[in-house]
Amino acid sequence: MGRLPSITRIGLLANPAAGEGHALRIADEIANEAALNGVEVSLVTLDFQSSIESFLDDLIARIQTLVVIGGDGSFHYALQKLARTELPVYVIPAGTGNDFALTNNASGIDPVHIVHRILHEEPTRVDLGRVVVGNSELWFGQVLSTGFDSLVNRRANSMRAIKGKIKYTIATLLELPRFNPINYRIATDTEVFETRAMLVSIANGPTYGGGMKIVPDADRHDGYLDIMVLAEVSKIELLRVFPKVFSGAHKDHPAVSFYRTKTFSLQAAALAYADGEFVGDLPIHGEIHAGALLTWEER
Repeated sequence: MGRLPSITRIGLLANPAAGEGHALRIADEIANEAALNGVEVSLVTLDFQSSIESFLDDLIARIQTLVVIGGDGSFHYALQKLARTELPVYVIPAGTGNDFALTNNASGIDPVHIVHRILHEEPTRVDLGRVVVGNSELWFGQVLSTGFDSLVNRRANSMRAIKGKIKYTIATLLELPRFNPINYRIATDTEVFETRAMLVSIANGPTYGGGMKIVPDADRHDGYLDIMVLAEVSKIELLRVFPKVFSGAHKDHPAVSFYRTKTFSLQAAALAYADGEFVGDLPIHGEIHAGALLTWEER
């Protein structure tokens, strides 16, 4: 693509709850730096109330770039508006899970650096996944998960009093005793098969859950989704395998399989999360959309 026109209007979407309240401070720093460069800034806070829809639609109609300040949940919300548009997004990691931003090799939260990049560097295109569950259509940037990890995600999200990544460890220990392997029917571009599995993940990017390398080789530029299947193992073995996800060492386990595909469908008595947000109950089907989002990367 050619050079972007001069950026004079930036929108900030900040989640006040992200980063233990630091997101709004970051938003102020970005706004001040943008103003020093002659850029008009509009701020919308993400409180997930119904009224946010109209505020965000109005914001997007008036700006040339959107800056999201929060975690993967905030990004996931904005993504539903930005997929397959020409409006670029800069994602600042300020939440519990920041996988989309960190997969960009984000160099921290330096307002001078961020504003300079937005004004002087071109964004690049990355792939997105699109899924259909019932009558709903959703986009995701990183990983769609179903099985044991999605149950852990649901449990962790319900633990409001516990902050940080420790709640995922607690949720894992609480969910494990009641978990049973799930019967899946999986379809890819080239095959349909049934398996009894602990979890199935559909990856556009390599990490989820705040840096867990569920599919270490997933690439948001290759036009494919990567499916990871952890087949049935004992609960003791699951406790041994699951922590290896943080380093990606689980990929060599004999119960782990990988598949590359442009389309997929999953049938099971299970639920799905994408970018850490609840998607719905299976069955679910989806596909990759190459280059569907404009964003800034440090590759």
